[in-house]
Amino acid sequence: MLIRLIRHLTRRHPWALRLWENKYSWNSVLISGFLVAAILVTLFLNSEEQAVSTREVLRLTSAPHIVNLSKPSLNRGKPLSGLEVINDAELLAKTKYQINAGVYVVNNYDIDLTTPGFSSKGYIFMNWNKALQQYLESEDMSILNIIKFKNDINPEITDIAPKGDAAPTRLEDGNYGQTFAYTGEFYIDNFNISRYPFDALSLPIVLETDDPDGRLTYDNLRLIPDIRDSGIGGYSKLIGWHLDGWSIGEYRHHLATSFGINSKSSAEYSQLIFDVTYGKSPWSSFWKLIQPLLVVMASIILITRVKSEYNLEIPLAVLLTLVFMQEGYRSGLPELPYLTYLDQIFVLCYIASLLSFALVLYTQDCRVRMKESNQETSLRIAKRLTLLEKSWPPISLLVLLISMAICWIAITN
Repeated sequence: MLIRLIRHLTRRHPWALRLWENKYSWNSVLISGFLVAAILVTLFLNSEEQAVSTREVLRLTSAPHIVNLSKPSLNRGKPLSGLEVINDAELLAKTKYQINAGVYVVNNYDIDLTTPGFSSKGYIFMNWNKALQQYLESEDMSILNIIKFKNDINPEITDIAPKGDAAPTRLEDGNYGQTFAYTGEFYIDNFNISRYPFDALSLPIVLETDDPDGRLTYDNLRLIPDIRDSGIGGYSKLIGWHLDGWSIGEYRHHLATSFGINSKSSAEYSQLIFDVTYGKSPWSSFWKLIQPLLVVMASIILITRVKSEYNLEIPLAVLLTLVFMQEGYRSGLPELPYLTYLDQIFVLCYIASLLSFALVLYTQDCRVRMKESNQETSLRIAKRLTLLEKSWPPISLLVLLISMAICWIAITN
């Protein structure tokens, strides 16, 4: 049926016959088809469904805090601004219950990026005013009944116990204080490794008010960071990472629910977050992951300069090498809903490899035609091949490096 249709068209329309017999026109049609397919695939990938955003809001308050200034670290929450800072400071001064809390991390270990989570042990110390102590005594509770870990993964195995006396100590200023030793597994909530392998990792310890009766909301109880005594110990370093710093701050945690306690449609609680930030050496990451990839790409790009009977086999071998290299580094990472920087580099390398393979096929076809053509045509084809062989390696490498730079700029902004 198809053959009959083609014959009918070529009889009634001579231009269709010329197009059918012109291989260069069909090459143009094939290239156009690939471009259209690439555009459709790009539109499809860009039209993927966006993740539903959380209804919770985290705002950095006006309380004294230390912000981690390490550039690769991810910002947490949005700071208050303008009149919000003044209003929050006034609210802090009038708050009925206040807890000065600090965290001292002795050791972080057992990072599991597939969860993602980590294990940690250290100390938590708190001192609170007399009004809160009276509230605790009236409800027959301890401070641990109202201040909980927010991001512990396994509460059953999390251990937090008083260091010294089980009862809080009365301080000289009339406040009450107590120190606790903790051990537990914690969830990494601010997890984003889109810059991998030049990424940073923040390991948080999160404390938040556990409100049993609706009287310990943000308006009534505040967790004020103890900047002076918080910090990290000598065993907090991780193998394979360098320590970038730590931060501590109070956040206003807005929940879009009141848990049925009162008539309000939402509730806000004071939250304290202690972050330890780790990073990787850029030079180490480059020499271990980027440099081997560039060597492999240089080998396939330079294949057009090699006169060998194995020209067709080498690009296929390089493609397989790229696949194994990507699988090798991805095995240590969790399933991600986005492409990392290294993933984007591999995409560029796959495209360059396919173009190199297509160029090898084209040069092989040109050499066959040189043997079958007259001297003038052979010289013209030889000049074209010489131009391609000389221009393709430097141009393709330059385009690859520029594309890598553009990807980095796009992913860091």
